[in-house]
Amino acid sequence: MQSEPLAQSATEPSARRILIVEDDEDIRKTLESILNGEGFAVETCADGRAALAALATRPKPDLIILDLRMPTMDGWQFRVQQKSDPAWALIPVIAISADASPQAAAVDAAAYLRKPFNFAALMATIDRVLLAFDRRRAHPHLASVDARDSEMRRLKNAFIGNISYEIRRPLNALLSLTQLLRDGSAGPLTSEQRHYLEVIQRSGEGVLQLMGRILDLANLEDGSLVLSPEEVSLLNLVQSTVASLTVEAQAKELALVIDVPSAGFPRVHVDAYRLSQVVRYLVENAIKFTEHGTVKVTADVSPDRRWVNVHVSDTGIGIPEALLPLLFDGFYQVDHRLERRHPGAGLGLTLVDRLVRAMGGRVSVGTAVGIGSRFTVALPAATDA
Repeated sequence: MQSEPLAQSATEPSARRILIVEDDEDIRKTLESILNGEGFAVETCADGRAALAALATRPKPDLIILDLRMPTMDGWQFRVQQKSDPAWALIPVIAISADASPQAAAVDAAAYLRKPFNFAALMATIDRVLLAFDRRRAHPHLASVDARDSEMRRLKNAFIGNISYEIRRPLNALLSLTQLLRDGSAGPLTSEQRHYLEVIQRSGEGVLQLMGRILDLANLEDGSLVLSPEEVSLLNLVQSTVASLTVEAQAKELALVIDVPSAGFPRVHVDAYRLSQVVRYLVENAIKFTEHGTVKVTADVSPDRRWVNVHVSDTGIGIPEALLPLLFDGFYQVDHRLERRHPGAGLGLTLVDRLVRAMGGRVSVGTAVGIGSRFTVALPAATDA
């Protein structure tokens, strides 16, 4: 197969340089030892500012492994500076963080690993990112044909990244201060004051989530989002994802039900973090558009056991048939009136569609106005299922 030489070159370490940007010395030394053992040429920096200096004075790395939470200059600030320089902008980045919050997920990177990660996940991700980079380099005629479009995409993503950072920086400070006030650091609060602070925090977190979705969509559209497929237990993933939405369902007095088989059910071959996003977006959407009744997550297997189907159903407002072709378009909402009751930018379903397709799956919907909707995500089962 033609892909074999590319795959081999992606894992051939002799000419590969990796820059590790991580403030934790133990993690930095562990990564350096692992990658040196695999034959990579490794350089390490303790913060983003030192990494920028290394880029300016040392041979250009093939890959950057970037911690997000660092003093002096964090991962987001580093990415803004990196992408603003054409000489560095195309160096692929694997972002690492112990934080699964919207702030962490919003970084514009080729791949994302949540700490702690194991050796196999790290090496598989490195291999996949370098393979994608090799494929781009292996077709220079495509690069020349698409040069103008690529530059436009780079400028667009750089602009989005800059705006995202400029919004996140004051917003993170605002949310930190809000949490300090809610914790009573500035003295006792009245119930009314506590309510106002909760509103501020929810609104701020909503903006962070929106920025993350915009960055993800931009990366999906220009092909720079790299997935890290692995075999995943669907039940565990659904349970952990839906658990975080229990409060939202309870606030509307909705029943939130999970009915995914626990035994004899095939695992799925997907990017676990991205599938968690898909499930979360669908359940959030179902809760948003359901005033009474139930939101339910179920799963079954295709007769040939090649596909695992995840269903998210609700007893909400339903979707008019004429609007179904527009459902997965960016920035579109079924309730699109200016006075609509359901806020949002309309990016959730767009991301669901793009992410599922990127993982080799497909999305469909069945709906009836006034009765409810059921979204079905078909995903490839693991090969040993």
